[in-house]
Amino acid sequence: MRYEKTWLLAYEPTSRLIVCWFRYPISIVSPDAMNRQPTIAIWFRFSKQSQLRHIVRSL
Repeated sequence: MRYEKTWLLAYEPTSRLIVCWFRYPISIVSPDAMNRQPTIAIWFRFSKQSQLRHIVRSL
């Protein structure tokens, strides 16, 4: 749920850069498959008019 909340905050035109750390991979659907794996998600845009870009990497 934190991922979706951060995505909505990043979607605002005034947001230029948001970085968020997660303890688990974002793509986990089943709670049974959750293994701790640090993951970083980065949302950025170069200007108010530019497209929002998004990167997710598990470490």
